[in-house]
Amino acid sequence: MKTTRIMTCSDAAQAHIVQGALANEQIASMLQNENFSSLYPTHVSATSGVDVLVYEKDKEAALQLLEENGMIGDDLSYCPRCGSAHIRLVHKRGKQLRAWIAAFCALMAASPLGKNCAYWEFICDECKERFESPVGKKKSREGV
Repeated sequence: MKTTRIMTCSDAAQAHIVQGALANEQIASMLQNENFSSLYPTHVSATSGVDVLVYEKDKEAALQLLEENGMIGDDLSYCPRCGSAHIRLVHKRGKQLRAWIAAFCALMAASPLGKNCAYWEFICDECKERFESPVGKKKSREGV
């Protein structure tokens, strides 16, 4: 039988919670990248994550269960001011040199920059708002 990915978790503990919720409903699942996430937690949480796989025949039931239990988070890719999906990651004003040094050091150490890097921010291409992190569509303020 073919399997399909239903979600990607930031770490193995979250993936095991999801797997347990699926098992309670007799939905078979398996985890991918679980061991790698234990060995290199900063790499996995910042780059790939732990994938939760189910059989294709169980995909719809699994997604419905996870949505009902609030285990599937919002797609955090919208501007908090206008709700636009046209955002990009840029250097913070006045921190370009520090950003390039941090990126160079991360590259030399073969490690990701991380999610909370102090030298980067998002900018909305439509309203030109600068913000630390994007929000889900439901949380964005429409018409402000």
